[in-house]
Amino acid sequence: MALRVGVLLNRRILQKAVRGVRTFERIEYYVEAARELDVELVLFDTAGAQLNKGVVTGYVPGARGKLRHRTVELPGAVHKRALYRGAVGRRAVARLQRRVYLFNPEIPWDKYAVDQLLRSEPRLCPNLPEARPLEPASYAWFQRQMDAGREVFVKPRRGSLGLGILKVAPLPGGRCRLQSRSRRWSVSMGEAWRRLIRTCKHHYLQAGIPLCQDEGCRVDLRVVVQRGGDGRWHVPGMAAKRAPRRGFLTNVARGASVHVPEELLGRIFGPREAARILEECAQLGLRAAETLAARHPRFADLGIDVGVDQEGKPFLIEVNRRDLRIMMGLSGQHSVHRLVYKNPIAYARHVLLEGA
Repeated sequence: MALRVGVLLNRRILQKAVRGVRTFERIEYYVEAARELDVELVLFDTAGAQLNKGVVTGYVPGARGKLRHRTVELPGAVHKRALYRGAVGRRAVARLQRRVYLFNPEIPWDKYAVDQLLRSEPRLCPNLPEARPLEPASYAWFQRQMDAGREVFVKPRRGSLGLGILKVAPLPGGRCRLQSRSRRWSVSMGEAWRRLIRTCKHHYLQAGIPLCQDEGCRVDLRVVVQRGGDGRWHVPGMAAKRAPRRGFLTNVARGASVHVPEELLGRIFGPREAARILEECAQLGLRAAETLAARHPRFADLGIDVGVDQEGKPFLIEVNRRDLRIMMGLSGQHSVHRLVYKNPIAYARHVLLEGA
């Protein structure tokens, strides 16, 4: 019997793929991986799943890779790439998950709660920046950070692409500077806190670290961590992100450039030290993935942001449950770019043959 693997996509992304419109999802890499691994592939959205009939209507690649609209039996393993913010989509995923092995499940994703979960692993704690909920009781901590000359980042507990992040930096005379993506302004420390409490609902506070810099621009890393064809966690690759000049966000969607990490860190620290740092970043990513998977066993594909301070120490800044994967292509690491699409298909094949 043929092994069938599904990829669950948001409808808008799927429709664009069928029309040949380029999105962050490289559908042709899924097709290529399925062919290499000798599995049947079906791309679909939740509307295509007919669970009462045990079938799914979606798109399967033809002999030349062109997508064809077909109805096929439910795949035994499904790689969920879609995110759902509404209850309807989440309920549809929950129903699907009861019938098939769906990995990267739909769970509440509160970044402060994720931070606290990571702190349950003692070996991660030295590499996690301090964090606090944004609430009145955290003012003393905020004041200590300012008095010590440290920046504080105010981050949404839910969200991505750098949206809604503020940087607070201390200034002389008990004042501080608030900076968003589009503006800067200075106020007293007390006024800054009152504004944050009043306007930044559902945010948390994260202590800034003195990130290493390239030509005066902040640098951090995206570490991709995935389960592969052996069922184990691997780091297929990393990319270095450099913030725009005068910017503080290293998100590509906010103007950051993407580079091969060995080259960029090599310029900053030298080749030998860069190799050590990257190995430590990989181990940090693997440990974080294992910690999260102990709570959520069906995690299989994560993008982890790691900052490296000016002394070469890595810090785990944030975990993303859906890595957009574009950074490998933007940095010219095309073989790695293909591999991050192949690994989830290989993992699905492993699940079908060996069990989770």
